[in-house]
Amino acid sequence: MSGSATVDLGLQTIQFNVIGLTVAQGNAIGTTANNTQIIGAISCTNDGKVFDFASTQVVSLSPQGDASSGTLPISVPVSCTTSNIAIFIMIPHTGVFPFIPTYIAFGASRFTH
Repeated sequence: MSGSATVDLGLQTIQFNVIGLTVAQGNAIGTTANNTQIIGAISCTNDGKVFDFASTQVVSLSPQGDASSGTLPISVPVSCTTSNIAIFIMIPHTGVFPFIPTYIAFGASRFTH
């Protein structure tokens, strides 16, 4: 698996691509578990204990686990900075709120001061 993601805090956009993305739980390890869509999401801590989240529209995921979002708008929470942002690739939720999101990839900021 490989991939990349970029968030532009000023323009409030996200862009990501993945190659060979698979789940790592249950009997579906090493497959896409028949998921045909993913979303990009960001999370930022606003006080060290509470996290703010935002997500994108759905993006198609191929049977091989490949996806490319292009540049998508995202409502970046005001708490997000270059040093406290995390990026997730997630399976879109289809259940009833509240829910625990299922993420299948993660990345954190490498920005240093």
